[in-house]
Amino acid sequence: MRAELWDSWLRSWLTQHRVREIPASSCSGYTQEVMARIRHPAHAPALVRFRLPEWQAAFTVGAALACALLVLLVNRPPAPLTTHIEQERLILADAGKPQKLNTSELVEQLRETDQFILAKTIEDVAAEDLLNELKQLDEERFTPS
Repeated sequence: MRAELWDSWLRSWLTQHRVREIPASSCSGYTQEVMARIRHPAHAPALVRFRLPEWQAAFTVGAALACALLVLLVNRPPAPLTTHIEQERLILADAGKPQKLNTSELVEQLRETDQFILAKTIEDVAAEDLLNELKQLDEERFTPS
């Protein structure tokens, strides 16, 4: 907005809405008058009562309970691995296959997995160390003496 337009608008607004000037001697009277208007308004606020019909209240409570139950059922923590293994053993037993678990094979698979993860970690650490050493060499090489 241009300054001239703002200035003309402000002047017209101030002429329409005069500021009430209070003499210095009557400041306390003016304050009491304003406080009386604030404390005792002309129209007291009416209380608003909100009430649902019985069927609507029952429906709302039922819907809330259904949602809570749904959340509890969906957010169940996953079963541990031992539970899955036991369930598979029971399924195999029902199918007539041998129930004995080959723990040595499971242990061997676990060792192989651990060795693989350890090897990958060592490779990542070695690569990171190599990059750090190269960075140090670059800094030493190009640092002015």
